Amino acid sequence: MKNTLIQKVKRAALIKRDFVAVIFAVAVVSQTVFAETPFSEADIVNDFRYYYEEGTQAELQRAEAERIGVSEPHRPGVDATLAGLRLVRNWDKLSPQTRESLSSVIQVTDWEGNQRMWLNAGEMNTCQVRLSGASISTRVTSNFKIIYTASGSHAAAADYINMLAAIYEKVWDVQINELGLPAPPRTSTGGKYEVYVCDLMGFTYGIVGRTVTTTEYSNPSYAESFIEVDNDYAGYGFGGITLEEFSQVLAAHEFFHSVQFGMNHISPSTWLMEMSSVWMEEKVYPDVNDYLGFVENNRAEDTDEPIDKANGGLEYGSAVFLRYITERVTGDKFVMDLWKALRQNCLSLSAQTWCAETVTEVPLIDSLLSGYGTDVETVYRDYSTAFYTKDFVDGSHPDFPDVTVTALSSTFPVSRTQTLAHLAARYYSVTAPDTTARRVTINFTGPSSATWKLAAIAVNTGGGFSVSNLDIPAAGTGSTTLEGFGSTYSKIVIVVNNASPLAVSGEPLSFTLSLTAVAGCTNAFTSGNLAAGWHLVSLPFVPNASAPATALSYNGSLIAYSPSTQLFYADTDAGFPGVGQTGRGFWFNNTASAPITANGCPRSSGSTASVPLGSGWNMFGNPFNAAVTWADSNIRVALADNPAEVPLSEAEAIGWVSRYIYDYSSGSYTARLSNSSFNLSPWKGYWVKTNRDVLLKITSP
Repeated sequence: MKNTLIQKVKRAALIKRDFVAVIFAVAVVSQTVFAETPFSEADIVNDFRYYYEEGTQAELQRAEAERIGVSEPHRPGVDATLAGLRLVRNWDKLSPQTRESLSSVIQVTDWEGNQRMWLNAGEMNTCQVRLSGASISTRVTSNFKIIYTASGSHAAAADYINMLAAIYEKVWDVQINELGLPAPPRTSTGGKYEVYVCDLMGFTYGIVGRTVTTTEYSNPSYAESFIEVDNDYAGYGFGGITLEEFSQVLAAHEFFHSVQFGMNHISPSTWLMEMSSVWMEEKVYPDVNDYLGFVENNRAEDTDEPIDKANGGLEYGSAVFLRYITERVTGDKFVMDLWKALRQNCLSLSAQTWCAETVTEVPLIDSLLSGYGTDVETVYRDYSTAFYTKDFVDGSHPDFPDVTVTALSSTFPVSRTQTLAHLAARYYSVTAPDTTARRVTINFTGPSSATWKLAAIAVNTGGGFSVSNLDIPAAGTGSTTLEGFGSTYSKIVIVVNNASPLAVSGEPLSFTLSLTAVAGCTNAFTSGNLAAGWHLVSLPFVPNASAPATALSYNGSLIAYSPSTQLFYADTDAGFPGVGQTGRGFWFNNTASAPITANGCPRSSGSTASVPLGSGWNMFGNPFNAAVTWADSNIRVALADNPAEVPLSEAEAIGWVSRYIYDYSSGSYTARLSNSSFNLSPWKGYWVKTNRDVLLKITSP
């Protein structure tokens, strides 16, 4: 359901979608991971009345203001979905007097024939009730019956109804026919799913769409339902999208709730229902991108909140986590498998600890991910990295938000102590103070009761980035070292992940992140004797500085080529890029037979270096001081703005990189084919042509 009172949003159109499910009270499986909401009859009843009993909002606001002693009416943010759910889940716990007091608003039938129904009463705020005295019209399509009136305060225009008819049939086609989800049950509606259209916003304090259950079944636990939407959204701002686009994503979202209720409406958590319904918006209408507002306001700013937390907003932004899973790990089938597994596994509430609304389905997600050779801890770590690098289909969209990053001091050593709950992340950045090469060591200490995973995103001085992952051992302490900070990398972003799938005792847990840095290295490197004349060269180490005169000892001149300008720059030119970039190649004109010598930092054996290449011709070389085979075994390729890697041969096949590189020696070129046993030699440079800005991910033997 959408409710304008619940969630602060960037744009007026980005209002949270929710559902209203009125269902039979059930015994919830308790679990120490998430405590069940404490039972308070007064709170349960008043929260429900606030949304569903006409004329009570002002009364409850005044009572709350008087109770807490403020001058202005005040009512805490209450999720209408939870208000409805808590009432009916706790229906049998309510006193007879309380149930009687609600009889004018809601009536719940006894169980008959393995089903139970709730009945609208005169004061219930629903379109179904509001239209009961109006002249009713219907628009019948293949799968829907749209119920509306053409006159009075709830009137809907014919063009609007026709638009809704087309939208809902499109939604049905994708969710039922294309994705293979089961159609929602319609036993009491003549085989058509009902959509009611009325001035919903005019009497529900901002709700613009909701899905309401009508008939519940005890075994299996599914329900029938109907959808309610506003008749015209008069005065409603859509913030960059149209009424039609808003209606599209709202229909995709609410209809998926009806599918969910038809599969299992008792067990699923609010988190899973809302996360996957926002996911479905983008699946059905990928060009609208309305979901990005939820991501910005309810995830990018709150990465330190558990990904499975539901608070009336975060569960909607968590759709970005599900999008990462389906875009980068599993494909869309994962969402369908998730709901089908939940329906099958939770026919009995006691079947699994997560078969209850008050706990989340992370264990089920983890189990399904094992079929893809991974687990929720690893996927969450990679998702957190992708959130920063924007490794998503919509990552280049102007509304895709930046995550919140804490800037650390560039004066070393630097330390930060903070806390994290399960499946939550914090981001820290440190920027190089100058171009002097530094060896940065990242140290971490955290409680051993959690699963800690770190990612160090090194942002290259020449563009692009590389990622180093660090899994903290069971003892809770670990460290990793990055070479070339300042000369090769201009910034390092450290992502601290508490990747524990479930909450542990005492969370949020305190951890300490500290960084130390040592300027330069004293390791000596030499190219060996180079004859007078021209050579293609590269540096197989991390130089201590970017300026060639400071970093190297040589006779003659170095010349760099820029694929962006298609110009050459000598080491005396203002446009010379320096020698700090990993794997950059140079023309070297040696005035006399002599070696190039330098002090610098070696790259570790078995490590991976990222060599940025611009679209067009590039001079590059081996960044390691040992031969590396020009083959899939040692070379992978990624787009510069996307960390997803493919083998060299695949990058060649899809046209990112040419099949040949060119080896220069003694005045002539030799074409070298990949996967043909050719080795990239230390100190040698090569020409290669690319059709995209890419990163060569070169792994040393």
